[in-house]
Amino acid sequence: MCEVVKCKDCGFLGARGFALRDITEADKAFREDKDNGNPTDYRWVDKTRMYEHVPVCLVMRVQFSDEMRRKDGSERVRVLSENRDCDQFTKWQRGHSPQEHLEMMRSEQSLKDEQAWKERQEERQREWRLEDVREAERRHQEALKQAKRQHRTNLLVFGFLMTVISVVGELVANGRLPWFTIPK
Repeated sequence: MCEVVKCKDCGFLGARGFALRDITEADKAFREDKDNGNPTDYRWVDKTRMYEHVPVCLVMRVQFSDEMRRKDGSERVRVLSENRDCDQFTKWQRGHSPQEHLEMMRSEQSLKDEQAWKERQEERQREWRLEDVREAERRHQEALKQAKRQHRTNLLVFGFLMTVISVVGELVANGRLPWFTIPK
C-alpha cells in the first residue's frame, strides 16, 4: 500500500558523512535547510564540511543525486518536500538514525508477524476443536443409533418370548398339552 508522503518527514532520510561515508540522522536543520552553509554549524569541523548536501534514502526508494540540479541546501529542501508514493515510509522520530528506524520497523513487523502467527494458530486450534466436537457428535449419534437398534432387537426378542410363554400358558391352562399338566 503506497501513500503520498514527503521524504523530509521520513525516518529513512539520512545525511552521508564525508570522511567515513557513514549515514547518520538527517536533523531538522538538514531537512529544512536551516544551516545555509554556515561554517559555525556543527556539520563543519575545521572549516571542512562533515556531511554532503545530497541526502540519502536508506531503503533506496529515491536517488536524490539524480533529482538535484544543484548540490545545495535549497535544492535539497525542494527535493525533500516533493510528494511521493512510497511503500517504505516510516515517520521520522528525532534522535534516531535511519538504521534505528529500519530496526524499529523490522521489530514492529516482527511483532505483527508474530501476532498474525498466533492468530493463525488460534484459528487452527478452534478449527481442530470444532472438528473434534463434530467427530464426538458423530460418534454419539452412531452410538445412539446402535443403542436404538439393540433396544428394538431386545423388544422383539422379549415380545416373542412373552408371546410364546402366553401361548404355552394358555395351552397348558386349557389342557391341550397332556405331557404338561398343572396339578389341581
